[in-house]
Amino acid sequence: MSAKADLDGFDERLRKRTMAAPHPLDTVPTDPSLKPRGVIPNTPLAASAVSFLLGSLFVLGFLTFAVGGFERFWWTTYQLGFFFAAWSAFHWGEFAVTAGWNKDKCSIDSFLLENGMTYHIAHGVALLEYLITLYFKPAFKNYPRVSYAGMLLVLIGQILRSTAMIHAASNFSHAIALRKLDSHVLVTGGVYR
Repeated sequence: MSAKADLDGFDERLRKRTMAAPHPLDTVPTDPSLKPRGVIPNTPLAASAVSFLLGSLFVLGFLTFAVGGFERFWWTTYQLGFFFAAWSAFHWGEFAVTAGWNKDKCSIDSFLLENGMTYHIAHGVALLEYLITLYFKPAFKNYPRVSYAGMLLVLIGQILRSTAMIHAASNFSHAIALRKLDSHVLVTGGVYR
């Protein structure tokens, strides 16, 4: 009889645990259509590891930008440092804004690191073009005003995108909606005014 009571007590505790509120670090979207589809596991450890790697790349890129590049290596220019800092800040920011203002749709896919092969090919070709031009025609990369204007546009674009995601809150999703749901609301405030 006591064994049955212990088993019933265990079942009751297990039921309560599964009914409990989700852990604040859980990043499992409530909508089944938004479940992660990539190969990176949707765990707090994976999100922490990706954040650490993106943060490390940001620091290396920002330091390269801040010191004006390293003359020891011809390819470590301030422009390349800014590119890596901006790239890593964008991907980390996508996850951070989604986690902060749209937690129901947040997952490891919110980093947008698995955007498809064409996304990675585009970045690879851009880097290859930059390095080839820098090697064969370095004078083409010696227009700091043009570079700084481009960097300013990147910063403005990132601020505008993050602000738009924050104002849209739960109405924003990285997954394209094919039909209007009852939960969709037209956002008319903030940057959408």
